Amino acid sequence: MLDNFKEIIESSTKEKQLVGVTHAGIFHSDDLACSAILHLYCERIGIEFKLVRIYEETKIPVGRNVIVYDMGNGILDHSKEEEKVDGRNLSSLGKLWRFGKEEFKEEFGISERLWNRIDKDLICPIDKTDTASKMNPLTYWLNSLRCVCVEDPWEICFNQFLEIWKPILKASKVMTEESAELKKAPLLTINGKRFRFTDRWISGFDDRVDGHIWKDDDGTYKIRMFKDGELRVKGIKNGENTNIIYVNTSGRNGQVRSLDDLKTII
Repeated sequence: MLDNFKEIIESSTKEKQLVGVTHAGIFHSDDLACSAILHLYCERIGIEFKLVRIYEETKIPVGRNVIVYDMGNGILDHSKEEEKVDGRNLSSLGKLWRFGKEEFKEEFGISERLWNRIDKDLICPIDKTDTASKMNPLTYWLNSLRCVCVEDPWEICFNQFLEIWKPILKASKVMTEESAELKKAPLLTINGKRFRFTDRWISGFDDRVDGHIWKDDDGTYKIRMFKDGELRVKGIKNGENTNIIYVNTSGRNGQVRSLDDLKTII
């Protein structure tokens, strides 16, 4: 078995199969989530994901295309060694999310910002539940499925978790593609702030600018800020700039009070 995710995937690609190994018996949110992520990753790169759940560590399969998590005293077994990040101990999920970080970002189309957001909003709650017994709505829900299932609870919870991940990764891919498009748009500096001037609304994020401007279907020009230091929102009393609308991050709209330089641009 290898201790480098990139090498494991390269070997798995040659074998056309990645073997994921975790413990049998009562499952937890972290080994369930690890299996779901690896399944989706394999689906994206066109190879089979074979899941092996076993009790005895002596029966762990050996191979360069094998990845073991939440057991086996390997680097993805959090019972072997506690690793703390941002005030929380990492479960096998938190470890896997970092172990394959670059490959996940590339294949799922996740920017550094989105990787951190997923880590905070989805990975972290599962880490806390598994390592500190701090339940949250997500893990309460998964536990309730496990308790009430009359069929195989692992399979049902696994499929449900896939449904959680699919829209997240799809949205991440769209936003990353749109971010790339955004960076091709003309760069403007208005009142000391840097904007991209696009021909339509896009949801992508550009780390190098404060926001972007576009002409909406209703004929108004709209501005969206990406960073802190938002524009002041107040109606313009005079002039032709009353059709310039500021869209803040919470989705509320307001008219920008002063962007005189924009007159000469649009």
